[in-house]
Amino acid sequence: MTASTLSKRPITFLLVLLVLLAVLIGVSSAENATQDQTRIAPDWLEPMGLNLATLTGLIPESDLHDAVLVWIPGSGTVKYDSGVVSGDNIAVTVNYNITNKREVWCLGESPQLDHTGTVQPPATMRVYSNGTDVTSRIQSTFEYVQAGQIQPDAGANTPISRYPKVNGTVQFSNGSIVVPANRGCKFMLDAALPNVTAVFTMPRQDKISITKVYHHVNTNVHSYIGVGAAGNLAGLQSQMGSTYPFRHDPIVNWFDLTAAQKAAINSSDYVFIKSPTSSHDMYGGTGDSHGTYRFAFNTSSYEWTSTDHVSAALLPRLGHWRDADTQGNQQFLDYFQAVYPHGANIYENFDSIKSAELFLPPGMSYQPCMTAGNCSSAVLQQVYNHTYRAEAIFYRVERIQGGDLEQVPLLAVGKGYAGRAATATADDTASETQLPRENLANEVYIPIIFTAPAPPPPDNPAACPGSCGWFDEYGQMLDFVPPSSWTFP
Repeated sequence: MTASTLSKRPITFLLVLLVLLAVLIGVSSAENATQDQTRIAPDWLEPMGLNLATLTGLIPESDLHDAVLVWIPGSGTVKYDSGVVSGDNIAVTVNYNITNKREVWCLGESPQLDHTGTVQPPATMRVYSNGTDVTSRIQSTFEYVQAGQIQPDAGANTPISRYPKVNGTVQFSNGSIVVPANRGCKFMLDAALPNVTAVFTMPRQDKISITKVYHHVNTNVHSYIGVGAAGNLAGLQSQMGSTYPFRHDPIVNWFDLTAAQKAAINSSDYVFIKSPTSSHDMYGGTGDSHGTYRFAFNTSSYEWTSTDHVSAALLPRLGHWRDADTQGNQQFLDYFQAVYPHGANIYENFDSIKSAELFLPPGMSYQPCMTAGNCSSAVLQQVYNHTYRAEAIFYRVERIQGGDLEQVPLLAVGKGYAGRAATATADDTASETQLPRENLANEVYIPIIFTAPAPPPPDNPAACPGSCGWFDEYGQMLDFVPPSSWTFP
């Protein structure tokens, strides 16, 4: 073997390696192109709140701590405790205060009636009781509400999820439970356990940036006095209604803001409502109760209120739909904008974000007379006078990567909606079982060329007769596109 032969071998090997890499790149590009062609965005999707559990590292922990991620009336709540960023992933710890101590819920909010939902992307989960790992005690099957770019199965008159609920078989990865993308799910422990917490590991959200622009704190919020489903507090509801006038306090009232506060709000496009829970569940459970809150659009002659929001989520400031109970049997609900300067006279700037419809305010204890309807005047006065703290935190959300997002027109279904078109594709279904990035650690990648992420395409309001959202493959709405023009009716 000559010296010249030895010198040629590395060159030959390098050429072969380059050819193989070129083939691999071509195959990968073809596969990606095929996948892009497979998933076709539907004609419309429902608006979704941006799940706070996915925003660790983008929103201050002090804002996120104790936020209600999921509330199921009669069953309890899941609250954000803490989160950490670790490389490309985030790990989010949540606390459960629910009726059935065997259940462990995911972090997506399942939309029912006219409620706004949220999506949780694929994750892994570990479960703890009093700090001890009990993940292995999760039973072999679970149920979840499907995510993805799909339209709802049912309208705003259904008391269960508007989206399909399916059963799954529990899978483990490195000792953690694999959680599919979901609009809510429920795992079961083998026994009721105390003080259950869970840690969800998910990909870090890298397609958007979030800037906090204004934090509004209202420490003078009172209980709700008015109509509505009061559950086992109907007695208190009746007594308060016959003793005092209607009351639905705002958390934020445009009319009360200074010019500087209005300017700050106008620079935002999303808002997150943080409100405490009531320790009594008026719908019969032993967990706590969050109550529903709404956005209001006012003129001098009438008030529109939005659909119900049941959990804390990042919601578009200018994207709301009218309460289904005021829309008869409409197939789709009317769109409106709120919390912005509209109209020529002072009364037409009276937009607000209404507080939770809680008949028993947070911080007050339940008494049996509240169910029986025979509370003393002293107790009624206590309920009437009691105040609590609620917050509205405004942010600016910007897409910073093009990525795999589609701009899709938004429609919110009403009570007359009959069902969905078959818009789910094979790619959508497959995305529900994808693992988070930490589970791809054993895959081998050969870096070829490092390029900056593609810039996001601009909004196209002309394609949005009402409004649009930017959606990923899991059905997360990561940004909102208001219509090019809108005037109040």
